[in-house]
Amino acid sequence: MNNNTWFGKVAEKLSFRKMISPILIKIMYGIGFCIITIMGIVLILVKNDNFGDTPKLLGGLAILVFGNIFWRLICEGWILFFSIHDTLVSIDNELKRRPDDGEIKIQDKSRWSA
Repeated sequence: MNNNTWFGKVAEKLSFRKMISPILIKIMYGIGFCIITIMGIVLILVKNDNFGDTPKLLGGLAILVFGNIFWRLICEGWILFFSIHDTLVSIDNELKRRPDDGEIKIQDKSRWSA
């Protein structure tokens, strides 16, 4: 399929051969990072006399640090999942491109010799 035309580009996106999820995950990471950071700062700055300032300060700092680290790990896990998919697709495409002569070729045979 010719991907240079408008129809070819749309068809490529609709065929699910190219994943757009990593881009969306990066956008969601940025939005989540901003929300978590704002929540931590608000928790630190807002006055609440019921519990005092120390629990709010510690809670706000915990949200700023651990909340953002946890959110980063979740997003990295999803990106890793999709990068594994991309790698498997590229391996599949490479195997389809090669002629099938029934023989597995090892390029670096020095590792396998005694």
